[in-house]
Amino acid sequence: MRNTRRLGLTAIIVLSAILFAIAPPAAAMPPEITTFTDEVIDEVFATCTGFVVLSTYIVDVRITEFFDRDGNPKTLKVHIHFDGTTRNSATGKTVRDDAAATVTIDLVSGGFTVVGLGFVWTFPGEGLLFLNLGKITFDDAGNIVFVAGPHPLELEGTEVLCAALD
Repeated sequence: MRNTRRLGLTAIIVLSAILFAIAPPAAAMPPEITTFTDEVIDEVFATCTGFVVLSTYIVDVRITEFFDRDGNPKTLKVHIHFDGTTRNSATGKTVRDDAAATVTIDLVSGGFTVVGLGFVWTFPGEGLLFLNLGKITFDDAGNIVFVAGPHPLELEGTEVLCAALD
């Protein structure tokens, strides 16, 4: 019985040593996190025929930077919470403008993905005017390579914004 226990313990030690030897090394650096809040008033968001689209908002941002085993920056994850209003500069028509999304940027390839609620415009008495939602992926040149969900701003351009506020 004693030899069986010793043999079992030896096997566990040897197996542990082998697993430790072949296990990949831990990351060279832990992720770095940066947070900030910004307030913007009357930023020109788009130029339409006869008016400009102005945005006023507060945005909370959390950026997490990940590194490879050599300590080189590899990926950024940017969490965005956006709370504001957008208005037609000529008529004053104002809509709620909210967003909550995560942007993942591959610092090696240059591509990036946006997941979440990109834009939600609602107007009292009219309800939903504009919705950008889901997942959209871009390559390093800014070309769309994948779309899931409605993304009229990226697919149709600012004309849809102008029509919503006209």
